[in-house]
Amino acid sequence: MSESRGPARPRVVVLGGGFAGIGAVRKLKDVDVDVVLVDKHDYHTFQPLLYQV
Repeated sequence: MSESRGPARPRVVVLGGGFAGIGAVRKLKDVDVDVVLVDKHDYHTFQPLLYQV
């Protein structure tokens, strides 16, 4: 039994959750694509303010 599917929705994988990665994901939110963000951490650190810690 074969299911008929429409055209596959494009997938975009963004590697890295830094400023560029998050910016890319934000730009792609209104485009008809599936977006996956891959980063080694599950949080974002704003490094320019790290010296204040």
